[in-house]
Order: sequence, then C-alpha cells, then structure tokens
Amino acid sequence: MAETNWQEVVPDTDLEDNRHDFEKEDTLEGVYFKKLEKADKYDRDHYLIRTSSGEEKKVFSSTVLKKRFDKIEIGSNVKIEFMGLKPSGQGQDYKDFKVYVVEGSDIPIIEE
Repeated sequence: MAETNWQEVVPDTDLEDNRHDFEKEDTLEGVYFKKLEKADKYDRDHYLIRTSSGEEKKVFSSTVLKKRFDKIEIGSNVKIEFMGLKPSGQGQDYKDFKVYVVEGSDIPIIEE
C-alpha cells in the first residue's frame, strides 16, 4: 500500500497578525487590493493594502476611513497617514487620518 503524504491546511493569517498599527508606523502606502465587508465581530470593514515590498496589511475601518475609502476604487495606489487623536463633537477622541491617491492615476476617485 502506498504511503499517503499529508499536507496541513491552515487558515490565512489571523486578522491581528497583519493589521497595520498606525501608532507605531503612522504612514502606510501601497495598492488597495481588496475590501472585506463586516469582517470582524464589530462589523467593521477591512481594507487590504499591498505594500511595495509585497506585504499585505489590513486596515480596520473607522468612520473617517470609511468616508474616504468609499470614494476609492480597488486597485488604486493609496497612502494613509495617521494624524493623531482629535476630539469629536461629543467630546470623545477619535483617530484622524488623511488618505491620498496617486495624482493623475488612471484609476479615478469615485465621486459621491
């Protein structure tokens, strides 16, 4: 009887393993290649960014990021900058971001 060669099936990396930490590295640049809708227990979307080194990073959505990423097509080159904590109108701090796309790129920003 021939010996069977088994290969372990493992899940993709855990969400926390490749999540970009903006408090450690305040800028992330790369190609926005996928959106995972309601991808965690808080029903947040996750934006997947492939860096120039080929590393795939997850960015967890927030109100600020959602308003910006809803205008950007998948396949766009993006740059996300963490601007720090800002006070909201309700008196709580939130994480503020600026999001950029490559100017003059073939992939347009989706207008509202």
